[in-house]
Amino acid sequence: ERLAQALEQAHAVKRGAFGVTPAVCIGSATMALSEWYVERVRRCPRTVVGLMLALALVAAPFALRLDGATVDSFPASPGTRSAREERAFRKSFPEVFSDRETVYVHCVGSYGMCRCDAEDCSGFRRIDRALRGGLARIGATVSMAASYFDYADDADLRVLAPRYYNASAKAMVIELVVDIDRAGEKAAQAAISDVQALVDDLAKDPDFEVHLTGRLTAMAASTKEIGKAIGMADGTGMILIVVLFGYRTRSWRLTLVPIINTLVCLMFAEALCFPLANSGAIIVPSYVPKVCLFLCIALSVDYSFFHLSRFQELRQAGRPFEVAVEGMVQTAGRVVLVSGVVLLFTWLALACFPVFGVNSLGYCASITIFCCIFVNMILNPALAMAFPDFFSNAAQDPCRCCRIRRRAQVPNDITWAPMDKNVYGRVAAVVTRRPFIFLVPIVVYALFVPSVAE
Repeated sequence: ERLAQALEQAHAVKRGAFGVTPAVCIGSATMALSEWYVERVRRCPRTVVGLMLALALVAAPFALRLDGATVDSFPASPGTRSAREERAFRKSFPEVFSDRETVYVHCVGSYGMCRCDAEDCSGFRRIDRALRGGLARIGATVSMAASYFDYADDADLRVLAPRYYNASAKAMVIELVVDIDRAGEKAAQAAISDVQALVDDLAKDPDFEVHLTGRLTAMAASTKEIGKAIGMADGTGMILIVVLFGYRTRSWRLTLVPIINTLVCLMFAEALCFPLANSGAIIVPSYVPKVCLFLCIALSVDYSFFHLSRFQELRQAGRPFEVAVEGMVQTAGRVVLVSGVVLLFTWLALACFPVFGVNSLGYCASITIFCCIFVNMILNPALAMAFPDFFSNAAQDPCRCCRIRRRAQVPNDITWAPMDKNVYGRVAAVVTRRPFIFLVPIVVYALFVPSVAE
């Protein structure tokens, strides 16, 4: 009853300060919709939870395939002028787009082993032949483009041989060609991994140091190191997030909710992004799924905290369980909806910049944010209604195992300050009136028109 009186008082303040504004109408509609949803969820909460988890299981195979549809380069976005020009150039000169890798061979043995002239070059030739044999076993994706012996053994081309051998440094370079167009980005990376293993075997020779370098090699090495760093950062960060979440919601059992929401949101988001990436509608760089993971973790924890902290406050004030769930949806639910919509359109604005995969990031991030809103708005009240004993027994003191502390009583009377007595209220009063409620979004999106036209 006190909550209803407080909400009615707030609406009266709004009507008195601003008149019947669109914001008041939207707030009333949101409250009515939340009451309708809570009533429907109350009838079959476990069915709703089961349906959401079943959809997550169906989406999981597609979500796990998203990494295979990503690329590590930044090609031109489909439909742009750059994409058309690149396609025409690639059709006439396909070999230009092949990747070049370099094998560096440095002799550290005796003088006879490192000698390479017209009379003797047995040491380097042994490495060259072993590399050619290994490449033949790997397949046609990687081939040897040029080495010292391709020119030294031909009398007419011998003048070009010194380009690949430095006598003073006792070193030789061998060029490799990776046919990315024929094999694809992922197959080329797998072939480079095989070449790296071959080079590592050749490096076991005590007389020679053998190294592989190039764009794909450096990318594979950096991805391996970055993957470890991201895993360590995520693991360490999740521990801190769980501790902070449990302390602020005053119950450790409630920390299971954001974990479930994060997994469901991630499955939904990546499953929806996979058809777009696999069909070629958008080019998804390899870093985009990681951004989707970060957004799922951040928003699921954030939105679950909005809901559950309000739920705990109402329970602490002595409200019945179902009233606490309904109040959680009515109050925190609107915060989640407004916050999510703002983030969704903000990230969607990145779609106006079709360079370096930024537009794909905008599309995938917007899909992820939508999934976070959808899952948290539906699953949080459904979980509470499906397992009332679990949620109603949630503690109100996270430190109860260490000490007993008397909490301050929540005041019964809720007072509302006039909303037009500060600068934020005055700005809101102006923006939510006609015609500014329509003009402000138009002006904001008009700022992106030049970039779209470009």
